[in-house]
Amino acid sequence: MQQHEALAFSDLIAGAWEAVGRNLTGRAVVIMFESLKSHSLEAVQKAVSLHSRGSRGRNPPTVADIEEIIGGHTSTIGADEAWGLAVQAADERNSVVWTQPIAQAWGLAQPIYRAGDEVGARMAFRAHYERAVAACREQGIQPVWFISQGNDPVLLGAVVESNIQAGRLPNSAATVFALPAPSQGIAGLIESAARQVSTGEDTDTARENALNALSVMRKFLSQEVDIETGFRLRQEARNLFDSHRQKKLGCLAEFAEIRGESL
Repeated sequence: MQQHEALAFSDLIAGAWEAVGRNLTGRAVVIMFESLKSHSLEAVQKAVSLHSRGSRGRNPPTVADIEEIIGGHTSTIGADEAWGLAVQAADERNSVVWTQPIAQAWGLAQPIYRAGDEVGARMAFRAHYERAVAACREQGIQPVWFISQGNDPVLLGAVVESNIQAGRLPNSAATVFALPAPSQGIAGLIESAARQVSTGEDTDTARENALNALSVMRKFLSQEVDIETGFRLRQEARNLFDSHRQKKLGCLAEFAEIRGESL
């Protein structure tokens, strides 16, 4: 998960806990997010849904519950999907994110593929991959996703980013492979808007800031800031909007009162 998904994650987890009559502290949500952020938000959502529908649904989902469910559903993929990943390694420019069973099966199938027999290579790959996956299951081993780096840095960046989003690589992979960090301009804009309106200025500028807070929060989704800052900024934006709304309601009430007296 990315930092901008922290708010959606907090709503998801808090809702799951409330459904069984339990509450979470903000700090507990932060800890759960940090523990699970190597997975995609979609994977976590599916895991929470499966937990709620299963026999464990009488209790709130814990980090261990979610990890167990995700591990059973995302670590191993079918032979056809695995082949689709493996065959990309035929081009040395490509970076490939795969598991050890996929890499091993490709190692056996690659000479056949390079000899021009794609059908034979695929059959050899499938046979070895399915045996390797079965062996992992028997031994209780969850295959681990890792990256085989190609020669093209541009392609590398795209592969790393997409696999972080898919939950196959941790967020730290972006740092390890030196992906460019997103701009911090939007987060700074939210901070500025919050500071200006918190002074209580009843000016056109303050009004503009209050209205801008809503659109800024949308832009905030493209930013990576720490989760606690994200919670604070969202609350400030809400307070900002509520403050402006209350002022407008006050003006309307005063206007209605004046009209009532003049009638």
